[in-house]
This record gives sequence, C-alpha cells and structure tokens, in this order.
Amino acid sequence: MLCWSVTCGAETLSVRVVDASGQPLGDAVVSVDGLSQGLAKPATTLDQRDLSFVPRVLAVRKGGSVRFINGDEVNHHVYSFSPVQRFDLRLRRGGDGESINFEKAGTVAIGCNIHDWMLGFIRVVDSDYFAVTDADGESMLDIPRPWPEGAVVRVWHPQIAETDGEVVTRLAAEVVITLTKELKPNPWAETPDYR
Repeated sequence: MLCWSVTCGAETLSVRVVDASGQPLGDAVVSVDGLSQGLAKPATTLDQRDLSFVPRVLAVRKGGSVRFINGDEVNHHVYSFSPVQRFDLRLRRGGDGESINFEKAGTVAIGCNIHDWMLGFIRVVDSDYFAVTDADGESMLDIPRPWPEGAVVRVWHPQIAETDGEVVTRLAAEVVITLTKELKPNPWAETPDYR
C-alpha cells in the first residue's frame, strides 16, 4: 500500500510519500504533467561508489542525457535490457564514463555484469517538473501558477507493480491518495554488502 499527501504553496509543490504503515518511502519519482514550459534538458550524472549505483533511483527528462561515471577503484560493466533504453557500458575504475540520451519515457532497470547484486533505476519522465523523494519520503518542486485544470501529479516507485505503473492524481492545493495494492518487495532488501 502506498499513500502520499501533496501540499502546494504559491510556487512550491511539497510531496511526501509514505507506505501503508506511515513509513517514509524514499526513491519515489514525482512528476507534474500539464505544465510543459519547454525547459532545457540538462545532463545528469549516475555514479558508482562502494559497489552501488548513486543515486539508486535517478529521474531524467525525456530527451535528456545521463553521464555514467565510475567512482570506484574497480571496473564496472553497466547494462540495461529495458525496452525504453538498451545499453552496455564498460567503465574503467575511476573513469569518466560515457553519456547516453534517453528519448523514450518509462523505466530503465540497470545492473552490473561484474557485480550482479548492483541494481538501480532510471525513470525517464515526459515532464519539465520532477524530483526524487529523499530518505524522509519528501521532495519539493517549484512549479508555475496558475495551474492548468488538466495538470496531474504522477508518482512512480520501484515497489509499485508494473501492472499498476504510476499513481496519478489531479494537481490541487491539497491531495491525499492511498494505493490499496501491496507493494512489491524492496529491490535492495537482499542486496549483499561486500564493501
């Protein structure tokens, strides 16, 4: 189960995502549709540190690029078989890496062929306004007002079943939504710690 509340200020949208027991849910991607401003698509970075993807969940705007770097002192072989974007990168230790453009919206699961417990997600959103919740389940987005009538808030998390996809609610001054389906197991719960 998943529930979150949305409280909007004059230009700030504050989102808190919690599970059914009220515990904060970090790594949720929050985006707002219906407010397209044609903003620039800045490049972002996905690092590998301590044999983990940092961040574990990264949000990127459709058409944007991600630069993969390797901050570890070991080699990595990062890949994805996801239909949204397939790739295969061999990253030398301490290397600058390569950039990949993401032209389709959706979820890209990533792994490492050398360290098979490494798991991460890139969520490609078709929105100019998006953020990833922190460990307290919170994120802030600065969005323009007035809000169009059709504007919606979308929330995606690795534990929401693929059949459910995203949770969508209308953008309003205050909204509370509860997803009554159980969440999938935490994808990082069984991750061994080889550091």
